[in-house]
Amino acid sequence: MKNLAPVITIDGSSGAGKSILCQKISKALKWNLLESGFMYRLVSFIILKNKLAISNKDIHVIEQYLNFYLDSKKDIFCNIFLEKKLILQDVVNFSSKIASDMGTVVFPDAIIKIFLDADIKIRVKRRVLELHNKGINANFDTVLCDMEVRDQRDRKRFCSPLLVAKNALKINSTNISIEEVFDIAITAIYKKLN
Repeated sequence: MKNLAPVITIDGSSGAGKSILCQKISKALKWNLLESGFMYRLVSFIILKNKLAISNKDIHVIEQYLNFYLDSKKDIFCNIFLEKKLILQDVVNFSSKIASDMGTVVFPDAIIKIFLDADIKIRVKRRVLELHNKGINANFDTVLCDMEVRDQRDRKRFCSPLLVAKNALKINSTNISIEEVFDIAITAIYKKLN
């Protein structure tokens, strides 16, 4: 029986802080980072920009574009371009239609599963700030409406709905900083690894 590399999954609601938490944990542990949200958003961007379908007919074309963007990601200008495009609301909304839940479906044997959540108004406020910081105009009420729709879709999609995995560490980041979220997560991870 081969030993598999240990995996930590971080699932949760849109805008709860999953990406930054993943980056901080990856850096602290010196582990590789697979940011599935980025991948889902990139595939969504490719499909929407090129008017493709998730079908056998277009899957090869999607794969070619995906390889192109991933190869180009080392280029600073491509990175800046993608950063702005992948947080646009139509891309984010579409990505939730094709996403899979990491802790329950993709990596059911992960050594630790974290589920991150926060009050929706806090998540919207963070998303609006993120968009503004990247030079994208965003309206609180519009983002709130979009996020409510996305939350419903994420939890009710037929294939791989967003669920709290069994034995997941649940962290609510509504009233705590990302540093406090990281401290809770890394403490639990070190306990599990030791």
